[in-house]
Amino acid sequence: MLKTQVNNLVRSATFFQHAGISMVFVFMPLIARGSYRINI
Repeated sequence: MLKTQVNNLVRSATFFQHAGISMVFVFMPLIARGSYRINI
Protein backbone atom coordinates (compact mmCIF):
# COMPACT_ATOMS: atom_id res chain seq x y z
CA MET A 1 0.00 0.00 0.00
CA LEU A 2 2.72 2.47 0.95
CA LYS A 3 4.70 1.49 -2.14
CA THR A 4 1.82 2.39 -4.46
CA GLN A 5 1.38 5.73 -2.67
CA VAL A 6 5.06 6.52 -3.17
CA ASN A 7 4.82 5.53 -6.84
CA ASN A 8 1.82 7.81 -7.31
CA LEU A 9 3.66 10.66 -5.58
CA VAL A 10 6.69 10.22 -7.82
CA ARG A 11 4.49 10.01 -10.92
CA SER A 12 2.56 13.18 -10.04
CA ALA A 13 5.78 15.00 -9.12
CA THR A 14 7.42 14.20 -12.46
CA PHE A 15 4.20 15.12 -14.30
CA PHE A 16 4.04 18.48 -12.54
CA GLN A 17 7.74 19.04 -13.27
CA HIS A 18 7.20 18.47 -17.00
CA ALA A 19 4.03 20.56 -16.98
CA GLY A 20 5.87 23.39 -15.22
CA ILE A 21 8.72 23.27 -17.74
CA SER A 22 6.31 23.34 -20.69
CA MET A 23 4.31 26.16 -19.11
CA VAL A 24 7.52 28.15 -18.65
CA PHE A 25 8.41 27.64 -22.31
CA VAL A 26 4.89 28.72 -23.32
CA PHE A 27 4.57 31.74 -21.03
CA MET A 28 8.13 33.14 -21.20
CA PRO A 29 7.75 34.46 -24.79
CA LEU A 30 4.34 35.93 -23.93
CA ILE A 31 5.73 37.68 -20.86
CA ALA A 32 8.76 38.88 -22.83
CA ARG A 33 6.50 40.17 -25.60
CA GLY A 34 4.32 42.02 -23.10
CA SER A 35 7.33 43.61 -21.39
CA TYR A 36 8.76 44.63 -24.77
CA ARG A 37 5.45 46.27 -25.67
CA ILE A 38 5.41 48.12 -22.35
CA ASN A 39 9.01 49.28 -22.82
CA ILE A 40 8.30 50.50 -26.34
